[in-house]
Amino acid sequence: MFPDKNKLKVVTCAELLTLPASAPGTHVYVSDIGEYGAVYVSNGTTYVHSGQIEIFQRAKGWLIPSLAAANAATYSQTGTVITITSAGHNIPATNYNSKSVYLSMGAAATGATIPSGWFTNFQRTGVDTFTCVSTVSQTGTGAVNTNLAEILISDIQGIVKGQALGLNGKLLFSYLSSNNNSAGTKTARFKINSTVLEYINTTATISDLATDPVTISNRNVFNSQVLGYNGVSTVLAIDTSVDFTVGFHGQLSAANDYIAIHAASVYISPS
Repeated sequence: MFPDKNKLKVVTCAELLTLPASAPGTHVYVSDIGEYGAVYVSNGTTYVHSGQIEIFQRAKGWLIPSLAAANAATYSQTGTVITITSAGHNIPATNYNSKSVYLSMGAAATGATIPSGWFTNFQRTGVDTFTCVSTVSQTGTGAVNTNLAEILISDIQGIVKGQALGLNGKLLFSYLSSNNNSAGTKTARFKINSTVLEYINTTATISDLATDPVTISNRNVFNSQVLGYNGVSTVLAIDTSVDFTVGFHGQLSAANDYIAIHAASVYISPS
């Protein structure tokens, strides 16, 4: 029977590494590994984890459009609802409603200035319009900029504690992405700290593409890993002995394009 974590000794990842030897089968709850913590068990010498630990797994959905300033993209907010007008925004009528959407706002023409950022409950209302919802109730109108910057999707990032992977542990990540078909490059990226691991970089249509999990494995040392996916292996040099950030980013290179991440997950397999 799996132990009740509420009745176990609670330690941090750093404390786990310094615990004295305990009788085989002794369990502890490590509170700061992953989104929900993890239970480790003693083998008589050290504490080990026998399965994967979830850093995060989320499926709310995030949409990054690049609207054309040349087409006079504008916003109009009344209450918490923001209406965007942008001729030929190219976002289709399926798959994207209810997702969060990133908007790069320009100067206000009247009323309140709306800061750039993520807004909830995208709803496509026509080939030239859509709505979304702000957390702030206000009234105002203004311009919407063409967005070509790399955008961090803050909902799908997390921290892996230093040494949590172990000398031979694995980091596994996967996500579900889609974008429009155009000459402009659409890029979805997974990053470890500032190290970019480009996984989707395309000008073609990708629709609900379930990517295979990508594995990064420590090579019996904390500062050398092998990245493997699609039959390709790449040697990395990321220091996993200290805390590091994992997360997803999206970027567009032209107006009237979009890229979306529908779901994303990151797990570790300590060893």
